[in-house]
Amino acid sequence: PTPAQYGLLREGDRGEGVEALQEMLQELGLSAGTSGIFGPKTVAAVREAQEMADVAVDGMVGDSTWQALAKLKADGVPASAEKPDVPEPAAEVDETKQAESKEAAPSEQPTAAQYGLLREGDRGEGVEVLQDALREANLEAGNSGIFGPRTKEAVQQAQRLAGITVDGVVGEATWEALEGLQASHNAMEELPALEGVLREGSRGESVKALQARLVDLDFLNSSVDGVFGSDTRQSVQRFQQAAGISTDGIVGPETWQALEEALPGQYEPVVVEDLHWSEVDRMFPVGAVVTLEDVETGLTFRAKRLYGSNHADIEPLTREDTQILRRIYGGSWSWERRAVIVKIGDRLLAGSINGYPHGGYNIRNNGFPGHICLHFRGSRLHAAARQDPRHQEMVRQSAESQPSSITTR
Repeated sequence: PTPAQYGLLREGDRGEGVEALQEMLQELGLSAGTSGIFGPKTVAAVREAQEMADVAVDGMVGDSTWQALAKLKADGVPASAEKPDVPEPAAEVDETKQAESKEAAPSEQPTAAQYGLLREGDRGEGVEVLQDALREANLEAGNSGIFGPRTKEAVQQAQRLAGITVDGVVGEATWEALEGLQASHNAMEELPALEGVLREGSRGESVKALQARLVDLDFLNSSVDGVFGSDTRQSVQRFQQAAGISTDGIVGPETWQALEEALPGQYEPVVVEDLHWSEVDRMFPVGAVVTLEDVETGLTFRAKRLYGSNHADIEPLTREDTQILRRIYGGSWSWERRAVIVKIGDRLLAGSINGYPHGGYNIRNNGFPGHICLHFRGSRLHAAARQDPRHQEMVRQSAESQPSSITTR
């Protein structure tokens, strides 16, 4: 295979070229999956192959990487091939910790005293032990015995998860952190396999496995109870959004694969900003159109700012948006306050709406005879010029939420 056939392949690509790439990586003993989707697992396998072949390690597959893969295959060099003995370079060792370790009882857990400080560029037994420990903690680092960019990235991920200094250098604190991460991953391994099609209303061991994986990836904060409720659905949608796949809240083969390939901490949570009305008022002028997501249902609709000085008065943009707003309120209009996430430009802001048409309006063909109120932190009612506690509580809840389908893109 060559770029002339498939073009430059990179993360996010799909199709025949990715399938051919994954097949070749599998033949080299590199775990890349066979989905035809160029996901994180395939990126990791490509980077390992590039390290083995001593070409630029960028996780993308162009002419030089295709040639390198073909040469590795022709040479019969699988990833698990025995590596030549390479003298391990001397490394700095914290003398205080080294002295303490000599007095301590022997331990099976690797230590800095055994291997010195390990960092990018190192090779040998210490790096092999490190890579084994990273894999046991479910962090892809390869098994080349070379401390390359992929291993450094995995070390930094482990340090980030453990809440210690993120420097990519392995000393005593990092070895201890890896031991804790291994224990956590071993507990995860005891859960059922990730399989089946799951949706809201599903129950059982597969749902527990799904929930545990979402907790592990920081997308779910509620308990692992085996019940696929609204919290789990919204967590699934947030994960699907972060992974760049369909945000339908249904867990099928594509979502399972993305869950299996994802690394803890790989996807940063989206920030819903809790801005004061005085700042939002400048960002959201009269006539501007925004997208709103109802926090509870995940439904989204568009609205246009009509007027308002103490808060924003908005009206649904189209008849379809009016129908979605009505669905949010269960099929009838209501003054009930609801938490919403408001997309203004490329920012997501915490807000609150009511759902009863009242007052003036400009859009005549949207099926909505009036406008609704949109509040932010510190906004006030027009008539009484005071804050509404119920709106402010909904704004607070929105600020603590994560979007299900709305994005910053």
